[in-house]
Amino acid sequence: PTAVGLVARALAVGAALLWAAPLLGAIFGAGEGEGGDGGTVVEVVGVIVLSLANIAAVVVALRRARPGGWLLVGTGSCFVVFALATAGRNQLLAAAFSGGPFLLAGVLLLAATRPDRRRRRRRGSAGDPTQA
Repeated sequence: PTAVGLVARALAVGAALLWAAPLLGAIFGAGEGEGGDGGTVVEVVGVIVLSLANIAAVVVALRRARPGGWLLVGTGSCFVVFALATAGRNQLLAAAFSGGPFLLAGVLLLAATRPDRRRRRRRGSAGDPTQA
């Protein structure tokens, strides 16, 4: 793996670990009662589903970079849109912190696994008789 790929995986794992606490809180109902704002049913279910999807994408990315990168881009984008739709005043901040790290990690993984164009040209030109 390249340095960019390692950074992307570290970012994805870190973001998944940071979302583990809110995920467990949403599953087990932390924040309800005692004046805490547990959120609406849509928000709680959305956080649970999107967090699990992001964690699954991270697991795939650790095993296979390119498919994991595409999954991280997809799930991170969904989390950004969800945050923009459900956040209160600080929508951009919520979007940046919720889906942003997953989206960035996915883009970095895709960039790290992109086929090298120079290598393809060299291989293609070796068997091409018109390139003499």
